[in-house]
Amino acid sequence: MADTLRERPTFHSEEDDAVLLKMPPHIAARFYKPKKPSQRRRSSSTSSTGPGYIHPTERAHSRRLKFLESRKSRLAAQALHAEKVRSRVNHGSHQVISARLQAINNSLAAAKEAREALLRKTAAACASEVAKAKAIAEEIRLKREEEIQAIKDGVQDKLNAAEERRLELLRARQNRRPRGSSASLKNPAEISEVVEPLRKAARDGAGGVSPPRRQPSAEETRDSAARRIQKNWMAHRNSEIVSSFVRQGITLETFGTMPFEMATAAIQNPELAKATGNILQLGGVLEDSEEAGNLTKACRTFLSAYLILGHPAAVLSNDGENEKALIEQSRDLLCAFESWILSTSANNGHRGAPTRRQAFTNAYQPFSIAFNAWKERDQLELLNGMVNQFVELDTLWQKVKDDSEPQVAAEFKESIQENQMMILSRMKAIGGKKATEMLKKAVQKSRRRLHRKQADRKPRAVASESATTDPATQNLGIQAAMQQVEDGSKVDEESALSYQSTFDDESRFKLTNRQIAHELLLDRGFRFKERTKNQIEQTVEYQAKKAFYDLMREDIAEGEFEKWIPSMAETVRQKLLRLVPAGSSVHQMISNAIDIDLITQQCRAKTYDHVPFFGFIYSLIPKLCSPARDEACQALINDVSPDQDYISRLEKLLDFLELMQLDHANYHLMTAAPHIIPHATQYEQHMFTEDLAGGRFDLSRTKTWLNNAVSERLAELASRDTEGVNHPRQQPSVFTLVNQGYVSLLIHLNPLSSVVLPETFHMDGERVVNLYEEVNTVVVSAAMLLTVKSLLRKDARTAWKGAREKTAELMENHRLTPEAKAEALVSFLKEDLGANISEGQVGHIRPAVKRLFGNVENAKRGDTSGLLADPVVKVMLSRLKGFVLARLNAQTPKDKVKLASGAVETLTSFGMAEQVIEVARIVDGVLALAAANRECYWKWYEEIVGEAMAQKD
Repeated sequence: MADTLRERPTFHSEEDDAVLLKMPPHIAARFYKPKKPSQRRRSSSTSSTGPGYIHPTERAHSRRLKFLESRKSRLAAQALHAEKVRSRVNHGSHQVISARLQAINNSLAAAKEAREALLRKTAAACASEVAKAKAIAEEIRLKREEEIQAIKDGVQDKLNAAEERRLELLRARQNRRPRGSSASLKNPAEISEVVEPLRKAARDGAGGVSPPRRQPSAEETRDSAARRIQKNWMAHRNSEIVSSFVRQGITLETFGTMPFEMATAAIQNPELAKATGNILQLGGVLEDSEEAGNLTKACRTFLSAYLILGHPAAVLSNDGENEKALIEQSRDLLCAFESWILSTSANNGHRGAPTRRQAFTNAYQPFSIAFNAWKERDQLELLNGMVNQFVELDTLWQKVKDDSEPQVAAEFKESIQENQMMILSRMKAIGGKKATEMLKKAVQKSRRRLHRKQADRKPRAVASESATTDPATQNLGIQAAMQQVEDGSKVDEESALSYQSTFDDESRFKLTNRQIAHELLLDRGFRFKERTKNQIEQTVEYQAKKAFYDLMREDIAEGEFEKWIPSMAETVRQKLLRLVPAGSSVHQMISNAIDIDLITQQCRAKTYDHVPFFGFIYSLIPKLCSPARDEACQALINDVSPDQDYISRLEKLLDFLELMQLDHANYHLMTAAPHIIPHATQYEQHMFTEDLAGGRFDLSRTKTWLNNAVSERLAELASRDTEGVNHPRQQPSVFTLVNQGYVSLLIHLNPLSSVVLPETFHMDGERVVNLYEEVNTVVVSAAMLLTVKSLLRKDARTAWKGAREKTAELMENHRLTPEAKAEALVSFLKEDLGANISEGQVGHIRPAVKRLFGNVENAKRGDTSGLLADPVVKVMLSRLKGFVLARLNAQTPKDKVKLASGAVETLTSFGMAEQVIEVARIVDGVLALAAANRECYWKWYEEIVGEAMAQKD
């Protein structure tokens, strides 16, 4: 009942239902608010005639209306979507696309027609403009020719008038009465006697009667005769001067067909120089009072124009703008000169037409200026070459004066001084005082570089020891000296640095006694160095050190001090003790200061402080390291980086101690070297004899190597002996045959896999490989530059530094393909040469350098057939072999000095002007290796070569 009272009043009659149905849905919802589910359940249990009863028809009707409304809205949305889809489909349909494409094609065709019409219109306009320009140019040309001709006619008229006036004056001078006293001229009768006939003739004109001619006196006759004789004599002299030069046959045609050597000799002919000097004085280029030196210089300058035009490639080393301008000025000069010579005749006293003579004089001045400027540049290059030769001789003397026997050094000194005097005299003749100054500066620079004071790497810890050394120890035997080196280069035993085991310590600081003696025999200044590591080795070492120190850092962060700190302190202690003499006060101080037991107790108690430890080390190492390490030592001590924890400071300290150990080892090697070198050869011979006796070597590879060298040399001599004379003087010696073997082993382009290293080179494998790589680089780069120069028609003797650097850069680049390298080199040539390189030359250069770069890549993979088949590479390799063999075969100091002084000139003629430094490095390496090898193993070489020669006979 309570529930019924709380319900809202409802409509129950049919009339009320009709009214309710007419209401809007949102108002009707207020009267029919949905009941809660519980209420519905309760209402469902009520009777069908209760106050909350809703007729099923009403409910169905309302549901139907809602359904219809939702259906309408959904259908409307679907219709809208379908319309949108239909519009998109129609917009992108095939017909629409075809229509649009057709419209685009039509517009393109219309644009093309408009463009062609515009081009035709522009072409027609340009053609008309060109025609107008040509007409204007032709009109201007004709006008200028007319003006020039008018000027020439005016000048000729003036010259004719001047000539007439001159002749009139001469005639008047001849008819002039002799000069008398002033009193005689005051007689009016005499004056009127002379003047009146002239006045009458002037009034009457040409038809009048000429005044009576007065007979010249004897003095006037003599003067006139003297002037006529002088004029005829000068004309005869001028004729002789012109005829004398013409008889020499010096023309552009003759110089062009004449060989360069003959042309050079013809210019130096004294008769031609005399005739040239006379003709230049006649032309007004030189004064008659010119000094002999200036006259000779002017003659050579003028005759050089013939040489430049006849043989430009031989005279001019470059093909730049200055050289081209000089060629043009030479042509203008000689054209003006020959034109003036052709105008000489008896009518002008064999002096030529004045205008042509003036043109020749005007052309000589700019040519002389350009020639002198070019000559100064060429002279500077020549002087630089001579300076380099002089410096090389001086460097050779600085090397041999201390390293050779006194007698040999004296012979070298005599030969070197003789060649230096020749070079100095030539330089003075060419450059004078300027050349002397250049030479002085170059020698001083070379000696400063050669004798530059090396940084003192003598450890301070051994300074006092060496100062108090007993003089008796200065006479050490080789075994004692070797022991001294071994003691100084010992590595740490049982080092706590586990990462050092990644690489063999002996390869870093220590060599065997035999290897040390061998290295000192090759290079008296040999010192220990840090082993060069490749990229992989550097990466492995870095990762090993990083892992080692990271592990240490983690353990220390977790409080495990005892695991690391005592062992690291012991490592530092051992390194320091090895740097000082045993038993010294410093040795005792280090042993007492770094107490490992105390450090272990502090680590166990977690009370260890590393600051005092490093403070003691930092106060000690400046007293132990060499002066060369002072800067690095101070940088280590004063390092205030924010990450300076114990491990970072320890890592830097250990690296610095490694450098100190290296200096210590080198000091012991330096002091022992003078005692090792005199016995190094006998020591190696003794060791090699033991190797042969013990069966470690059998000389089979050495015999094969020398037999091949003997066969190669004999075959070469047989090919030269076409008549089969086989003269005993042509038989090679053992010395030359062994040198042939050295060249065949060290100077070649064969794959390294095919090279069999003789037993006598068992300690030089790495050195042989390095020489092979240098030879490969030099030969290929020289061949490439020679190919490019030949295709560009440049002088092969000209050094092209930029192209050399670019070629070396591309050869070392392993990422680019041969095509990319060739394109990069061609781009460089275009940028460097500009307009001096044509597309045709580029088309020849690109495939040539591409082929060479491809052959280089194949050679790196072991296939050198392409390089060996290249003709230019074969030529350059043959020249390099001959050059090195000549240096090896030189035995006397005079021959050695002669070859050394002319090395630059020889290599330049070979086309290796850019590789002079690299070739010098190769030659020095081969000479040093051959000298040491020959000195150690000569007795075995003599026996093997003798047997080979006997078999050939």
